[in-house]
Amino acid sequence: MEIIRPEQIVAAAVLRPTQLDSQIMRNMDRPHSTNIPICHFMSVRYFRTLMTTRSLSLCRCDKFRDVADGLLPPPNKDAESQTMSRMYEDLGMNAIDSQGHTLRFERNPIEEYRQQEIARTLSYVHCWFTGDSTNNAMWKAYGDDGAGICIESSSFALLSSMSKPTTVDQLSCGAVTYSDGSQAIATDHSCAAFFHKNERYVSEQEIRIVAHLAHDPNTLRYDNASDRLAMPVALPVLVKRIVLGEHIDKDTAIEVTGLVAGFSNNAPIVRRRT
Repeated sequence: MEIIRPEQIVAAAVLRPTQLDSQIMRNMDRPHSTNIPICHFMSVRYFRTLMTTRSLSLCRCDKFRDVADGLLPPPNKDAESQTMSRMYEDLGMNAIDSQGHTLRFERNPIEEYRQQEIARTLSYVHCWFTGDSTNNAMWKAYGDDGAGICIESSSFALLSSMSKPTTVDQLSCGAVTYSDGSQAIATDHSCAAFFHKNERYVSEQEIRIVAHLAHDPNTLRYDNASDRLAMPVALPVLVKRIVLGEHIDKDTAIEVTGLVAGFSNNAPIVRRRT
């Protein structure tokens, strides 16, 4: 561990976050500190792919139907959040480094917003629902209206099951915070925008994985040509229970049973009751 000497410190300030920024920071830590029940609703086709590839499919952030996913809120285009403004005020606009040189803290919200737009194209996301398989709205929206499947798991199981591919530099998991989008959020944490969404999605109570690509050390480029990224997972660790939609036919139910038997963790398979 590197020890930082007092003379190496340029400036320091106590972070005084807004209520929204505090909530974002707490929620980003929740899946790591609390074992949260989670579900993933999917079509039978996606379930087959998951079982055969043993990989979660992450979507490139700028390819979601929600065109604002992963973006900073609109107020960030023009101004810093109060959290960042307070920090800059405490630091002062200028500081002296250990060699006696004057350093200036630059503030450019427009450039930060633009950089986050680029970051979305280099980041891939996979979403889970906080709750259980009884949610009718989630079945309708993501479970093929009762003809799909729901996997029940937990945040600890999800974190334990994932293997970071060599193409990924950083892997994050956190709960999403929802707001009306009228406040700028702090940019001191590079992942914050990926864990903040508009309140119209609050019913989803999302836990999400965000994978940030690593660049090729030879070309310094990112391989983000694909809309999807495969994330290897240990299925026996991840899958706790499987719920079949009420409209799944007998042959498909038999097929699902066979696929589940292939990873041998004896996960129970039940049919949804409506």
